[in-house]
Amino acid sequence: MKPMIELKLSADHYRAGEGVNGCFRFPEGVPADVTEVELSLVRFVNRSISRGKEGAIHWHVPAFQAWTADEKTLSHMLDPQPFSLIAPVDSRSYAGMLFKIEWCVRIRLRFGPTRKDVVKDVMFNIIPSLT
Repeated sequence: MKPMIELKLSADHYRAGEGVNGCFRFPEGVPADVTEVELSLVRFVNRSISRGKEGAIHWHVPAFQAWTADEKTLSHMLDPQPFSLIAPVDSRSYAGMLFKIEWCVRIRLRFGPTRKDVVKDVMFNIIPSLT
């Protein structure tokens, strides 16, 4: 049975350069065989959407944080675990005729001897800063 992950953001849009805030938790607790928990800010660029179908997706991870069994940081996780990642200033959400840029916060839980994983994504928008 796969572990459950709850991931919540404080808003559905953030200004470029500001904190993307939220929290995550494991309602059933962190499974005993967890090897790593990864938190990332992910940018997806989807090209060739102008013809009614989506093409290749390219992604980039500008922010990353991890808790691992090897480093003994898993035991220091809170329930819920708050986080704040900085939204990049150089790339905001966009949906145009030729491509779109989308953002998400992703939590990945790796567990078991074969390092199976469970992933939870929450999408959000980055809007221009006020400056």
